Order: sequence, then structure tokens, then C-alpha cells
Amino acid sequence: MSLTSIHDLDGDAKAWVFGASRPFGGDGVAIRATMERFIDEWTAHGADLPAGFDLVDDRFLVVAADEGAQPGGCAVDRLFDLMRDFERQLGLSMIDSGLVFFRDSSGSVRSASRAEFRELAAAGEVSRDTIVFDTSIDRLADYREGRWSRPAAESWHGAAFGLK
Repeated sequence: MSLTSIHDLDGDAKAWVFGASRPFGGDGVAIRATMERFIDEWTAHGADLPAGFDLVDDRFLVVAADEGAQPGGCAVDRLFDLMRDFERQLGLSMIDSGLVFFRDSSGSVRSASRAEFRELAAAGEVSRDTIVFDTSIDRLADYREGRWSRPAAESWHGAAFGLK
């Protein structure tokens, strides 16, 4: 059994953040159940792969795996295959690197294409203080310590969209 609490993994654990193009809503229950089964059976090089996950803000699936178990190649491919399955079954995008995730003025998490986010920035609807989510983090410590969610001016988003 490799399913563990994400909070029990070392900060150096490999992490993946998958942002959904729409809120999970009721699909969150199915995602949670599928993830529990998947991680319970997930292996790397034929050995158990201690791993865990979190569903966050009804929009993000954060998966982390013990770096010492060397989660590479085939193990990562299986994870991304599962994300593609979620996309097909649930009618949402989970691995689109072209989406920008941010908290709007009401506090809701939204997603926009890069072009749409650039337009929002030009119109002043998002600013240097807008909370953005960096789904490119790859260490669990970055997630735990809040480096994946911060004001645009403190993230790569600030430079990319003129919000510095």
C-alpha cells in the first residue's frame, strides 16, 4: 500500500499540480476515490511508491510522491494517463499548460487562457496584487510553504503579463 497523507511526505517529495479548467463540483468525489485507488496501486520500478494527494479550492489536484522511490518514466506516464482519463470522462482540462489560474476579486479561483489573462491585466481586472497559482512547482515544500499561490508581482506571472 503506497497511499499516505500528503502531509506525511518529506518536503523534497516530487509534486505535480493539476489545475482544472472548471470547478470539480460533484466530480471531486469521483476524483478522490479514483486517486485513492490509483495511488494505492502506484509503483515505481516495481516497488511501492509512497504518495498522497490533496484536492484544493475545488480546482486543483496536488499529487506528491516520495522522491527516494524515484518516481520517473513509467510511473509519471501512468499519472498523466490518469489525468487524460479525467479529462475525457469529466469534460475538463487538467494538463493544459496554457491556462492561468488566479483568484478573482470575489475570492473565487478562475482560469483563463494566457491571451485572456493578458487582456484582463491590460484592462486592470487583474493586478500585481492578484493571487495567481503556479502549477509548475515540482517540490512538495513549494506547495506547503505557499510558493505556488502568491501575488502576481512575486511570481513569474508578473513579468510575463506586465504586472511587476
